[in-house]
Amino acid sequence: MDLVVFHGTVEELQAFFGLDEVQPQPSPEPTELKLALQEIAALKNEMAELVKRASAVVLAVGDLSILIS
Repeated sequence: MDLVVFHGTVEELQAFFGLDEVQPQPSPEPTELKLALQEIAALKNEMAELVKRASAVVLAVGDLSILIS
């Protein structure tokens, strides 16, 4: 396998490979961002609820083990 070293500018390299100038990606619409943030908030709330439930289960199991012993 041969190693090819290119000495030149980015523009020359793009021209060499026949690439057009890189176009910036359009930013998401504000409504898309708002929906994504709402979804993230809903997931955070769901996770908090699951943590509460898990804590309640751990406490209940702990209380049960105290009663058994």
